[in-house]
Amino acid sequence: MQSEPSANQESLYWASKDRVGITTYGGSGCPATPTTLERSGPNEIRIQWAPPTTLPCNADLRSVTFEAPLPVGVDTARPVTVTGAGFGTTAGDGPVVLPAQE
Repeated sequence: MQSEPSANQESLYWASKDRVGITTYGGSGCPATPTTLERSGPNEIRIQWAPPTTLPCNADLRSVTFEAPLPVGVDTARPVTVTGAGFGTTAGDGPVVLPAQE
């Protein structure tokens, strides 16, 4: 599912109790696409990416938002560390910690 994010939306956020929102940035015709969220530790997930399929990409920078289900066994009552978030996001290459949900 793709949708337009709000202007102040972070690259990674809780979309719902069991879904992560991921906003990528790039050319409108070839956004980076998250393909899999895999559990890589007790409360850690890793995003796997599919590279853009259309090259060259337009230079019209825009955002595209995806929502992905969490892998089984991730406890959202505790902080969740996300790695692999850097491709096409503003999260950079380091891990991102999503806060515990209430």
